[in-house]
Amino acid sequence: METQIPEKELSVKVLIADKHYPMKIDAEEEERVRKAAKMVNEKMMEFKDTYAADKQDLLAMSALTFAIEASKNKENVVTEDQDFIDKLNEIENIVDSALKK
Repeated sequence: METQIPEKELSVKVLIADKHYPMKIDAEEEERVRKAAKMVNEKMMEFKDTYAADKQDLLAMSALTFAIEASKNKENVVTEDQDFIDKLNEIENIVDSALKK
């Protein structure tokens, strides 16, 4: 039986919309979390330059934008997975046909 070593947990604070948010994360996720917070702040600034909105509205618009992107990415992965499965089935059929000759 293999024993898993627990991930090292970090307490970090990320700054989003001029507010610090404390988080407990796996050490290996720190860079990803900090980049994500930076992306949220940058997206908010893009919207701030275009719309007269308060921070809550800017956060909501940013969240919606990222949710839409995540949904598109998930759909693309599903499509790519299905394409891959279709190709594997095609190869399997070719191999089966060749073996039956």
